[in-house]
Amino acid sequence: YYQSIEMQYDHSRRLIHDMKNHMQTLEELYNSGSGREAKHYAQTILDSMDALSGRFKCKNRILTIIINDKILKCDEEGIEISTRVEDLDFDFIDPFDMTTIFSNLLDNAIEACSRLSIEKRKIELKVYKFNGFITISVRNPYKGKLIWDKDSLVSTKGGKHMGLGLKNVSFAIEKYDGTIQRKNDQGYFEIKILMSPESRTD
Repeated sequence: YYQSIEMQYDHSRRLIHDMKNHMQTLEELYNSGSGREAKHYAQTILDSMDALSGRFKCKNRILTIIINDKILKCDEEGIEISTRVEDLDFDFIDPFDMTTIFSNLLDNAIEACSRLSIEKRKIELKVYKFNGFITISVRNPYKGKLIWDKDSLVSTKGGKHMGLGLKNVSFAIEKYDGTIQRKNDQGYFEIKILMSPESRTD
């Protein structure tokens, strides 16, 4: 993630450095009557700026980095992702655990969606506080059959990676007396995590 930030920073510096030249080129295109070409050029500049700014922001920098990284991966896989995330205080969670929890949940959802036809690829991420508990929910369609051994996902098609990822999530949330709920119905799979900010154990 640090390398991702460095790369975005480098791209930002290069874009800013060239912005004056871009504006001059855009002005010349309009002045020469090339309106259609100028409009396309302007959209290219805006797209470059949007890609660098990131589409998700919250006060937790680690979570901002993780979710923006996964949004880009969803773009690459043609996956629609919706993020309904309350701007909560996650200071009680160690950054290492934050990465383990959110990265594994979203990577598993992306992996499951990538096996589906484009029109079915959708991930819903919700993070909110309810009755004093922070709730993290990731919901996505899947293909295949879910096979469980106690609290571990043994497999779907190629599910070994998913099983290991969920185990890592379980180990991480144990520090915060967290619980994992799983649900699958009508071709959708949902993981829901409940954690109390008051119950961290070192």
